Amino acid sequence: MTTMTIAFAETDEQQQLRGMLRDFLAARGTSGRVREVMQSDTGVDDAAWKELGEYGLLGLTIPEQFGGAGSTFVELALVVEEAGKRLLPVPLLSSAVLGTTALQLAATEEQKQQWLPQVATGGLRLALAHLDERGRMTADPGVTARREGDDWVLDGTAGYVVDGRTADLVVTAATTDDGLMLFVVAGDASGLTREAVPALDLTRPLATLRYAGVRVGTDGVLDGGDPMIALHDAVAAGVVAIACEQVGGAQQVLEMTTAYARERIQSSAGARSARSRPSSTAWPKAWSSSRRPGPPRCTRPARSRRATDRRWRSPRPWRSRCAARCTRRSRPTASSCTAASASPGNTTPTCTSSGRRRPSCCSATRTCTAGCSATSSGCDRDRRPLHGTP
Repeated sequence: MTTMTIAFAETDEQQQLRGMLRDFLAARGTSGRVREVMQSDTGVDDAAWKELGEYGLLGLTIPEQFGGAGSTFVELALVVEEAGKRLLPVPLLSSAVLGTTALQLAATEEQKQQWLPQVATGGLRLALAHLDERGRMTADPGVTARREGDDWVLDGTAGYVVDGRTADLVVTAATTDDGLMLFVVAGDASGLTREAVPALDLTRPLATLRYAGVRVGTDGVLDGGDPMIALHDAVAAGVVAIACEQVGGAQQVLEMTTAYARERIQSSAGARSARSRPSSTAWPKAWSSSRRPGPPRCTRPARSRRATDRRWRSPRPWRSRCAARCTRRSRPTASSCTAASASPGNTTPTCTSSGRRRPSCCSATRTCTAGCSATSSGCDRDRRPLHGTP
């Protein structure tokens, strides 16, 4: 049993392709340019489409003998993903994915030689019309075809055709007495009416195509392959392309959000630093208008509005300030040194305390230290001020 290893890492050529696309889209896919094209009648950036054709990016999946690059769908997915980051208003999905896939699988060799080289350079734009007027995927196509002599006559309505108004050739799926068939119809064919459909995404125009006695010759019938398989694979490729486009858009949103959050954090830190340092001209006024603070007290500061200040978050900042003062101040407490009366003639003073903390004048053996008197220092043995000590 052989095992198959699948590597998801991009090759050097694919990384170079992605880098080239980012440089191109950074210049062509700006927000201002995209909004300008969205408000136009066609909704397509013709200049960007022409440059993509010059770079050979529109015929990546087309074989070399038909003017393409002979690459795989992975390279085309990279192009669609990077274009999705910028919402580039070009018919990549309709022409480079849907229409090209249907032609390659259903057209004859003569038909491929006739159309695919122009598709690879961007000279021809394709569209795929395969839905009914309501856009149902499970229903039969909305167009029917009947035979009249050597020609075919198409009638019906195809709804939600991506880039249907600007396509030069429309690959049309139609039902016949013999089953499903695919036809190539010119965009300006007699009897074909193309109407724009209002859409939320203005970078992806939709159209409704109405066929009223559209005649197609034998050269427009795609009979080089199974039309059902060709249509299925074309739709599947379109679904994958839309997913790649959404991945690119989500990545762009993530990068924009991260950059915005990083900028806000840095600007907020700078603003806090500026507010905490008054200017040199403000210092005299600040000191003259406010009361000079008194000496520090041997008490822990209470919580206030400045509790979030950085200097109050240091561990016990009041201990070092108050330790020196506590050793120099004293006050009466319940602790005192008294003469013990356990045995006659015993004059060694002992230390008694009614409080919870041991006074600093008491030693470990509960005897008074040298210089101890009836008043203690007001601090415990860790040299911390007692509660209430001023």
